[in-house]
Amino acid sequence: MQDLLKLYATGTPAIATGGFLLGGLPRKAPAPGIPLRPSRLSCAGFGGAHLLGALMIYDGDVKNGAGFLAVWGWLYGLAHAGSFFKQPGLYGKSASLLATMSAAGYTLLFLYAPPTKPIEVPQTVPE
Repeated sequence: MQDLLKLYATGTPAIATGGFLLGGLPRKAPAPGIPLRPSRLSCAGFGGAHLLGALMIYDGDVKNGAGFLAVWGWLYGLAHAGSFFKQPGLYGKSASLLATMSAAGYTLLFLYAPPTKPIEVPQTVPE
């Protein structure tokens, strides 16, 4: 479990989720008559929120960044739970699955991370 918490404390899963949501913005409906789900605005908003949470973790605020990402991940899962089963393509299903896994990991990090200890980032000093 410690290895899992260390992975989530780096912010990498949040960057992967945010990049997936922003990088694969749906451009058109999969078939005539089927609405575009998740919408482009939804993907952009939730993807941006994940990148913002990763920035919070990178800046050393692991506890609040994990809480922020946990909430936004669960919100994405709740907002798109219906489209998970209705969407014929793989993008909607993959995005929901990735956001839910990210939310579960960041929930664990939020609950079990030390309260205020920032991550030590090695600094290279030019000589």
